[in-house]
Amino acid sequence: MASVISAGTTSGTSLNLTGDTSGQLQLQTNGTTPALTIDTSQNVGIGTTSPSYKLDVSTGTNTYLRAISTTTADAGWYFTNSNRSWITFVNGSDGAYR
Repeated sequence: MASVISAGTTSGTSLNLTGDTSGQLQLQTNGTTPALTIDTSQNVGIGTTSPSYKLDVSTGTNTYLRAISTTTADAGWYFTNSNRSWITFVNGSDGAYR
């Protein structure tokens, strides 16, 4: 579970706060639908409740945009859908695109 801030669609559910001790925070829309999750590693998930990267965006099955890092010097973006995948890295020491 996570500590939750939720916005509902009626006056009785317009804004609710639910706390727990997991260290995670979720923003929910329509009272029960998680829209954004921040986990204990400060990974941010949009469309996913278990982000694996600093920014982990899921728009459905096998469709992602992720901010990834393979070392402390390299960082990049990983894009995928059901048909294709792309990875773009920028090397921190020389600024080269991969």
